[in-house]
Amino acid sequence: MKDNPITVEALFEHETTEDEAFFSPTCHPEAERTSLTISELSNRWNCSERTIHRKLKGGTLNFFRVGWRYLIPLSEIERIERGDS
Repeated sequence: MKDNPITVEALFEHETTEDEAFFSPTCHPEAERTSLTISELSNRWNCSERTIHRKLKGGTLNFFRVGWRYLIPLSEIERIERGDS
């Protein structure tokens, strides 16, 4: 049996499958977003990612996880921006 090592070139030639695109929020820019990442929220609120992490850990900001990614629902973000408790 012959080994077929994966080359660096082969990694960069990888095309995104439909399944990968479906589960990746960045692959569907036209799709309606229902949540933001920590990085996106820190840009929206003009604060550090560490500040968002503290709010998540402190329980003042609700979130959910998808794999390794923390996502904050837009409804939660808008609630805080309105000043609702």
